[in-house]
Amino acid sequence: PAPPRGASAAPLAAPVNFALLLEALASRLQESSFAILFYCLLHRNDSFRRYCLCQSEAEVVLIPLMEAIQKALPTNTGGNTTGGSTVVPPHLTALLLALLELTSDEFFCKV
Repeated sequence: PAPPRGASAAPLAAPVNFALLLEALASRLQESSFAILFYCLLHRNDSFRRYCLCQSEAEVVLIPLMEAIQKALPTNTGGNTTGGSTVVPPHLTALLLALLELTSDEFFCKV
């Protein structure tokens, strides 16, 4: 519906501080829900993806992401296999897809 006469149209969404959002997500990427949220934001939110890709220091994004990937990797200590193959945790898939999303950008890879 149209706003009442004399009232300006309100923004559809509140502004988001991407710096704080990235910091919060990066600090908790080892947790499944945060890893999946991070991937979803990169994949679906153009503004957030551009913010991440425009970081002057790629380490801000890459180091927490790579650490989370390393910690999520399945170990071969037994018990976590199905039919002889290792079960990959869903959040590891999300983390790897997030890494792919970032590194598919030519400029980001040159930073």
